[in-house]
This record gives sequence, structure tokens and C-alpha cells, in this order.
Amino acid sequence: MDVISSLGHSPTTRLPMVMTPLVGRAREVERVAATLIDGDTRLVVLVGPAGVGKTRVALRVAQDYRDRFPDGVWWLPLAAITDPGQVLPTISRALGGGVSRDIEGEGWSSGEHLVSLVGDREALLVLDGFERVAAAAGPLAAVIAACPRLRLLITSRSVLHLAGERDIAVGPLGLPTGSPSQDPAVIPAPDREAMDLFAARARAADAGFTLSPDNAADVIAICRYLDGLPLAIELAAARVAHLPPKALLDRMGPRLPLLTGGPRDVPDRHRTMRAAIAWSYDLLPEGERRLFRTLAVFVGGCTLEAAEAVAGGGTGDTDVLDGIASLVDQSLLGRGEGPDGRERFQMLETIREFGLECLAAAGEEVGARRRHVSWCQALAGAARQGFEGPDALRWERRLEADHGNLREALGWLAERDEAETLLALTHDLIAPWWHLGHGREGADWLRIGLERGAAAPVSLIDQTTLAAARLAAERGDDDEARRLATAHAARARVAGDDAGTAQALSLLGQIAQFTGDTGAARAHFEDALEAWRTADRPAEVAMMKTALAMIGDVGGVDRPGDPLDVALARQCWEDELHLHRLAGNPVRAARAIQGLAQIAYAGRDFPRTLTLSLQALEQRWESRDLRTIPSSLEDVAGIAGATGQATVAAHLYGAAEALREVIDAPMPRWGLIAHGHAVAAARRAGPANAFDAAWLAGKSLTLDEAVAEALAVRVSVPPAAPSGAPWALTPREREVLRHVVEGYSNREIASRLSISPSTAGHHVESILAKLGVESRTAAASFAIRHDLA
Repeated sequence: MDVISSLGHSPTTRLPMVMTPLVGRAREVERVAATLIDGDTRLVVLVGPAGVGKTRVALRVAQDYRDRFPDGVWWLPLAAITDPGQVLPTISRALGGGVSRDIEGEGWSSGEHLVSLVGDREALLVLDGFERVAAAAGPLAAVIAACPRLRLLITSRSVLHLAGERDIAVGPLGLPTGSPSQDPAVIPAPDREAMDLFAARARAADAGFTLSPDNAADVIAICRYLDGLPLAIELAAARVAHLPPKALLDRMGPRLPLLTGGPRDVPDRHRTMRAAIAWSYDLLPEGERRLFRTLAVFVGGCTLEAAEAVAGGGTGDTDVLDGIASLVDQSLLGRGEGPDGRERFQMLETIREFGLECLAAAGEEVGARRRHVSWCQALAGAARQGFEGPDALRWERRLEADHGNLREALGWLAERDEAETLLALTHDLIAPWWHLGHGREGADWLRIGLERGAAAPVSLIDQTTLAAARLAAERGDDDEARRLATAHAARARVAGDDAGTAQALSLLGQIAQFTGDTGAARAHFEDALEAWRTADRPAEVAMMKTALAMIGDVGGVDRPGDPLDVALARQCWEDELHLHRLAGNPVRAARAIQGLAQIAYAGRDFPRTLTLSLQALEQRWESRDLRTIPSSLEDVAGIAGATGQATVAAHLYGAAEALREVIDAPMPRWGLIAHGHAVAAARRAGPANAFDAAWLAGKSLTLDEAVAEALAVRVSVPPAAPSGAPWALTPREREVLRHVVEGYSNREIASRLSISPSTAGHHVESILAKLGVESRTAAASFAIRHDLA
């Protein structure tokens, strides 16, 4: 039977009628035209997953360029053919060369017969759905070689691997990036393709439907949920006659049951999304089917090593690498690069859902998911160690790439009430997640694990309890944090765990400090210091010394501190920084640098404050320590505001606020007052309306842009003195400065003022810092010019 004799508009052009317009795809059509029509390539294969729209792209090319082929454009759907040996005879029938006679009996092969029909005709042959008869690729290649003016456009879910073949990927339709706009009119056309298709098909179901600012966000969310796949979008949009977009979005649970009911005049494989994917799945050998359904447990894709860890050994004779290569060729897996630069393989979520259905039906889900959990545990354990050393950035990128996998594993463990494993996995993740801005999510998983994990080992409960206490303190729940930390300290003492005791005491000290109980804070820090010494942890000993020093009077930008307290705090921060650098810990090193910047800022040494603040920001940006980058941006903003750069300050404050909102890291309570003073000072440096507008503009900056702007800030001259307190010099410092002007040494000044030489030296250091100069001579000259002596 002639499978397309009823189609076409002329004796030499046989194309199916199209009832709906093609939406988008201009780039794909242009690329095919440039390659096949205007270029030297004679075989182009449109490759893509089920439902992505390969057929419509091929048909548009054939329609738009049929006049370029004087001997005809021929369209041949191959869905009804299951025997590759019937492909060439079917093409011959389509070209009008009947096959009723016994070709082979006359000494002709089907290929030779087709070559005799085509000859030197300048024609375009379009073969739709070649994946099911891929074995016919070899004979077809011989026909192409023998017919120099014939060009072929093939649609397939898999590449053919023929010489001279040019593969063009057809991917999902364009979608808006970032936060969805409420006004469709401002979205660029390439990013509107999925939305426009939904709107067009929705109007076919409900003539009154319009895409508007009121429903645009819902339509975007639906299209994103459906991976931008045209078939899935069309099937969903057809339901708008009964469900408006908001109601349709609310019903978006499992995708496949909803995506049914396609037109009756299309092939069965295009009437439901499940049938479209099953068509590709059924073509796989059993080993590749098993690999495909096992890989469905990964969320957001995986590396080859991860695939081998979870699927290796369960795919029969199929090698995992070879199997993945085949699944990529079949458009069931995509290949890309992850945030860590490693190659990753990922399923579209609609295809992944089908894979999970197959996994459950095969009775393999529990085993696959348990292997997935084991792989996640190994990753999290290695990441916890990695975050404590110089490879923190590499581990940050790896964890971000597999965040979806880790969340999936935790969710499955919670569903099965496997609290001990959940607690262990969360314990390894909590510190890295805190730095990456996922602290609130980690706290939620900890709470679930602790509520259900009463039977878990005591050591594991202790470890996770302390992490929960830290997170409670961060979100301002002091009572809960104090309760958890106190309980942990008591258990750690009984167990002889000095490090555990010190960690809990340190946290109790911080809570006391946050709530204004300086005496309790000092007592807890002193006890923690002794515990760290007993545990032989020099870096932590240094950190406790710093914590105690910072309880002293280190002053602020609006008032001087006690010189001895300031000098002690500076020395402690420097000692701590040295140890962290020796240990290769960039996170802690940046914290110490920021502490030194705080001391310089309190002394109004803004040039040095800026230098240190930029060092801390650069280090945090390099290690992508998202949790602390906002405070570094705010530090630089404070310096910019204090030196008259109001617009820059507002930009950076806005960017920091936006990042805090994204990572759910509000301003710490202990920094709110100082932050308010710094913002007020910056606001006074320029017009109020302009400051507010710049703040909003800063919230729209990308993090790259905000960091770049911060790193470009400069301070070149000492700032003006605050009213009533020239350069915030204390009366004693002004006495010392007068003696410096007169040329006395520190020992001579000490003798004249009845103080020790070291105290005199601390006063001189403080004076140099406040005046923004580097030598005694410069300080004397400055004092004379500004009448300070």
C-alpha cells in the first residue's frame, strides 16, 4: 500500500497538511536550512527526545524550501514500519516506483532499485521517525552516495553514526530565565517560545483565553514544570477549557497522568506523553532499559562515576559507559557540564518520571534508591572533610551540582522513617550547607531526624544536637539553642569529650554575648578555652582567646575603645589568622581578616579597613562562602558610605540584602545596631531619594556584579573628623600626640606621663591608625596642620 499517496499538493511535492501553526523554532529551521539547503551537507538528522517537536521542524523546512528542489520534496513517515528491510522498498513506492515485481528475482536489490528511481534528481527526501528502523541506515547511506543530487532530512531520537551525517539537536522550547516577569510583553521572543505555544494551544481549547500579566507567572511555571517539551505543553494547554492556568498548576503532581488526550488524527505515540517516551524505551535492549530506569533515581543528573556507583553491576552485560553513550544517542539522556566543570548526564524530569515508573514496576526501586543513598553518604562525608581544607571551593561546586540528589536521598529516608541514616547524612552536610546558604533546609532535616531518631547511637545524636543548637542560635531561638547546647555540654563532659564540651561552651558563650550577658559570655569562653587546650586544638584555642578579647572595649567608629583592649584584640586576630593560614583553612582565615578590619574601622583607619575588607571578600568569593559574603559586602559598603561614596554604598547594601534573602541568612542580631549607624552615615552622604533608588538597583545586581563593584572601591584620603571629637582621639592620646610632635620617644613619653613604655607604644599605634598615617613624623605633621597638638 502507498503509505502517503493521499498526501500532497503536486505530483512532485508530497507533504502532509498542517492544521496548527509552528510556534518558535526559527533558530532550528535556519540552522537546518544553512546546513542542508545552502551548505554542502546532504544528510541532516534532527535529534531529540520524545515530544520535543522534531517532526514539526522538519516539516517547516520542507514547506519553506520546497521550491529549491525542482524534482520534488517527499515526506515519508516511518512509524508504521518495524522491519528495517522494508524502508528502502517503502521509499521506492513513495517515489512512484511500484514494487509489485520481484526486484531481487530480476537481480536487483532494493537499494539498486531506489537508486535507479532517484538517479540524478535534485530532490529532498524527509524520513520521519527513523529510530525504530535504525538498522536501515547502512543501505540508505549507499543510496545517498550513489545519488549525488539527493538530500535527506531525517528525524530520529537517536543519531545514525553515518559518514557525512550532520546531527542537529532539537531541544526544549525557550523559557524565561530568572524570576518570571508578570508582563509577557517584556520577555524576549526566544524566551517566550514555550509560553507562546501554551497560549496558542490554550486558545484552540478556549477561544477566550489570553496570555496576560495576571496568568503569565502560572503559565511560565507550568512550562518549566513540563521541561519546555512541546508535546507536553500542548497536552496540558488542551485542558485550559476546563482548568485555568492557576488551577492547572495546582494539579501538577505526577506529570504523565495529566498529559493525555492528544488529537485523534496524530500517531498514537503523540497522543500521550507516556506513549511517546515508551516508544523510545521499548527500542532499547534489556541491559540499557535497566540502566535507564536505574539512572532515574538521580535528580539533576550525575557524573559517570556516580552512575557506575549506583548502576554498576546491575545492568547485565551492558557496560555503564557504553550504556550511557547509547542513552545519549537515543535522546533519553542529555549531556552537559556541571558547576564543577565535570561532565554530567541528566534526564528531563518528564522522562525521569517515566523511568521511575519503570523502576517500580520492575521491582528494583528500593535497591536502586539504597545504592543512591550510599553514594550520597560517601559524597557528603568527603565534602565535610573537604570543606575544612584548601579544596573548599571544589567541594562547594560538587555539592551544588548534586544538591538535588542529596535532597532526594534525605526525602526517601524520611519517607521510610530511616532516622539514623538520615541523621548521619544530615550531620555530614550541615556545615557545608551552612556555608552554601542552605542552613535553614539543613535545620529542617535535623529536626526531622532528631524527632524520629531516639534509637540512633548516642554519639550521632550528640553530634547532630550541637548542629541543631547552632542553627537555632542563628535564627534567633535563644532558648532552644541554649537548651540543646547545655544538654550537649553535659553529655560531652560525662563522655570525656573535651572537643565536644568546648564546642558547646563556645556556643553558650556566643548566645550569652548576643543577649547582652557579658559576664556569662566571659565565663563560658574561659571554660571553652581550657577544654580546647586539653583537647590540644591550637586553632580553636586561638579563636577562644579572640572571643575573650572582643568582649573588651574595642570601641566603634563613633567612639574610641580602650587602647589596651584594642591592642589585645588586634594581636589575637593576627595570631588566629596565622594559624588558619598554616592549616590551609580559607573560611576561618577570611573571618580573622574581617576581625582585623573591624578593629581598623573602630579606629577610623578607613584605608586599612578597606584593604582588609577587600582581602576577606576576595577570599570568600574565591571559595564561594555565600553565607559570609553579605557581611563582607556590607563592610565595604560601610567604608564607602563613611568616605562619601553614597551611591556605591547603597548598591552594595542592596546587593547584600538580596543575597541574605536568597540564602535565608538575616543580619545577625549583634550587628544590627552598628549596621544601622553605618547605613545612616552613608545615607547622609547624598540625597535620600537617590540613596533609596541606588539601594533598589543594588538588589538587582548579579552577585558577580556586586562583588566586582565592591572590589573596585578605593579610599585615598583620611576622612573628616566627626563633630566634637577630632579623629576620635582620647584626651590621653592627644597628650601623647603633643609629645610626639615635640620629638619624644615612647620611653620618654612614658616617663613624662607616668605610664609604661608599652602603653605609650599602644597609644602611638592607635594615633597613627586614627589619623590614617604610617609614621611618627607624618603624625606630627598632620597634628600641626590640623591644630591637634
